[in-house]
Amino acid sequence: MLPPAPPEATGRFDLGGRSLRRHAARGVLINGAFTTGLTFLGFARGFIVAALLTPAEFGVWGILATTVAMLTILKPSGVGDKYLQQDETTKSLPFRRPSRWPEFCSSRRSWA
Repeated sequence: MLPPAPPEATGRFDLGGRSLRRHAARGVLINGAFTTGLTFLGFARGFIVAALLTPAEFGVWGILATTVAMLTILKPSGVGDKYLQQDETTKSLPFRRPSRWPEFCSSRRSWA
């Protein structure tokens, strides 16, 4: 029987003697534990913030936290799809156009 080829020669990953099924199951368990830990920390954060703020301040914090969470979820939706639908020539167009930011800033009087 021939010895196994080194991972570089086969183009495969070294699984440390484990089967692919065991390796995948271990990854699922580690990711599950990490996600559970993050959920617990978020839950604990809510209790800590509730203890430090008044009910009115906690309500404002809850609205802001919910808004930020929704924007974080909705931000990437559709942007990648729209980018993929563009022609190759128009993908780089925003990067070739000169910026209008200096023009915008010079047209404003004062922000204060």
